[in-house]
Amino acid sequence: MNFLDSGPGFHHAGAGPRRNDEVVLNQSFLKLVPLGPHPFPAPAGRVVLKSVFRSRGEGDLFKPFSLREKGGDEGCVGAPGAPTAYDFPNKRGWVERNMAERITLQSGDALIAVDVQNDFLPGGSLAVPKGDEVVPPLNRYLAAFHAAGLPIFATRDWHPANHCSFKAQGGPWPPHCVAETAGARFSADLELPAGTTIISKATTPAKDAYSGFEGTDLEARLRAQGVRRLFIGGLATDYCVLNTVRDARKNGFEVYLLTDAIRAVNVKPDDGRRAEDEMRRLGARPLQREMLAA
Repeated sequence: MNFLDSGPGFHHAGAGPRRNDEVVLNQSFLKLVPLGPHPFPAPAGRVVLKSVFRSRGEGDLFKPFSLREKGGDEGCVGAPGAPTAYDFPNKRGWVERNMAERITLQSGDALIAVDVQNDFLPGGSLAVPKGDEVVPPLNRYLAAFHAAGLPIFATRDWHPANHCSFKAQGGPWPPHCVAETAGARFSADLELPAGTTIISKATTPAKDAYSGFEGTDLEARLRAQGVRRLFIGGLATDYCVLNTVRDARKNGFEVYLLTDAIRAVNVKPDDGRRAEDEMRRLGARPLQREMLAA
């Protein structure tokens, strides 16, 4: 059985100030886990949960919303006054808490903004649906890292005009991010601070690269600066973000996946969700800006 323990920021009914049996879980992060029907009768007391987070799928992992009782469908029930825990039956499965402590930026941290280029934004030649939505949250991360004096990296596709990934050369994609063209430029709204290190990838005709580590000196630069934890967001979840996270974990870096600052191509339905699942299995920790203490 999955259950929700009381913990930091958890206020259960009967403990501390409350209103109408309201339960507030600050800094708690939830996702629905389909583990079958609830095996026990619902407790008599029912509470309203607010300021709770759950997974809504790719790009919206841990989005805040309100949980209210709705005939057992989406609402959750709990036992007011329980000293340490509530259990929450739900037709779709159990609600499992992934408690996320607030993260304090520190020496050894670095931010990687992946491929936030015009051709991957709405109107671009290989536009990621809603790709522009990563820019505002990335700007908040950029500001936090810059204020903390921590290294910032921005990867980019920087292709020759005859690149092997283009359809004219037998590849899967339309021409995109050709070096020195407007489509290859970073979004004008992306607020990259002075001193950001630019990592160009897939720069030769015969070699493609989805990862910011592949064929670049990114790892060497990170090692030289003593980086141990990487905070990664950008475009696209199911290609360059996924492969950059794969290589980061393979190279021994701790990774935080910026789930409010990624969007997927979804060539196949649910590619983005599957990519997020894989990154979590590899050890990447989901993070949103509100979870940063900085």
